[in-house]
Amino acid sequence: MNQLSAWTVFKESTQFTYSNLKTFGKIWLSVFLLNLGLTLSFMLLSSIVNNSLSLTSFSLKETAGTSFGALLLIPQFLISIYISSTLGSRWIQFYNAPGKIKWFQFKKAEWQFFKYYLLLIGVFLGAVAAAAIPAWPFVNFVIIPLYNDQPILSVILTILVGLPALFGLWILGIRLSFMGPAAALLHPTGLKESWRQTRPYQTQLFYFGLLLLLIIAAPLLLFPLGSLFTVLSCVLFVICSGFFGGVSYVGLTKFYQTSQRQ
Repeated sequence: MNQLSAWTVFKESTQFTYSNLKTFGKIWLSVFLLNLGLTLSFMLLSSIVNNSLSLTSFSLKETAGTSFGALLLIPQFLISIYISSTLGSRWIQFYNAPGKIKWFQFKKAEWQFFKYYLLLIGVFLGAVAAAAIPAWPFVNFVIIPLYNDQPILSVILTILVGLPALFGLWILGIRLSFMGPAAALLHPTGLKESWRQTRPYQTQLFYFGLLLLLIIAAPLLLFPLGSLFTVLSCVLFVICSGFFGGVSYVGLTKFYQTSQRQ
């Protein structure tokens, strides 16, 4: 049976990411700048289209402009996911075989990782819908009417309803977490196979994810200390999220590769 501990994987993954900070920094900065440029481009396109609509009715013009802006979110979302998945797979490949990254060489692995991203998003949305539908009557007829009269009780009930759903999504993410490294290393695996492969490591993966979450969330503790600390907190949160995003990819890849050797 495996001897990997969550702390050992976390420590080694952090050390690897920090030791290759220049390479990871280029990947992280590329994702940030490309997504920023993508967002600004679509905002500009939406603005140009809205200004050029030659409709006499203001309400019809506003409706058409809003609809077009909403439609633009779909290609923007897909391109953003492709950018993130492509560079995420490059980082996993770099961990697997350190060397020079070929930035503009797109292979099958990037496409596999992109499909994994979309599949995972679809599964999560399906799970959220499955949890939300039975909870909707309770939320609509109990929690919402209570909000005005007893807001504290309403918040407590919301937490009691939401926590099991969040925990379920966390477990689902853990059990499907090997699909990403497998896709990036051209060993694509399905939902059932990832569920089976993660079974011996589910406890370690849970604690590994908890370590990442606690450290990423740590900067938010500065929020109550004033406006200056709020800005600092946001900056640190973005940096920590990026850095430990890289750590998570390395850690999951390490768990996955260990499972393949056993």
